[in-house]
Amino acid sequence: MKIISSLIFLIFFFCNCENGNKTIHSKKAEPSKTSDSTSLKAIDLKYWSKTPVIAGRLATKADMVNGRAIFCIDNKSKLHTPYYIQLPRLAYFKDENSKKEELVIIVQVEKTSTDTVVGYRNLKGGIGACKFYEIRLLNDEEIKQVVGD
Repeated sequence: MKIISSLIFLIFFFCNCENGNKTIHSKKAEPSKTSDSTSLKAIDLKYWSKTPVIAGRLATKADMVNGRAIFCIDNKSKLHTPYYIQLPRLAYFKDENSKKEELVIIVQVEKTSTDTVVGYRNLKGGIGACKFYEIRLLNDEEIKQVVGD
């Protein structure tokens, strides 16, 4: 059941689909090799805290183009709000199928009427979106161990 709900979620968020007054837009999940502002280059772990983010407000299409946001939800609902958390944030994304954890940098978090959605960058330059329960935030001590500071 979890696999089916995850697939539906991913299709919903990555398909530029319309649902009532809600339109979801997402960047393509492939890193670009160009040098413009929309390229997604690999991230050097020692500079993870410099990763561009969208915080304190909902993302726009312009935020996606400028590399600050992973997704944009056009939604007029009062229940769609920014999720207030210090960003960027190091976390582990846990793939429910493989049970493997991947170190990611959270760049965006938004709360909808049904879930809290996270946009993240991985260190290789890729992007992804997941539900909040699929990540584990690192504490300061864990960050020091991972980054080496």
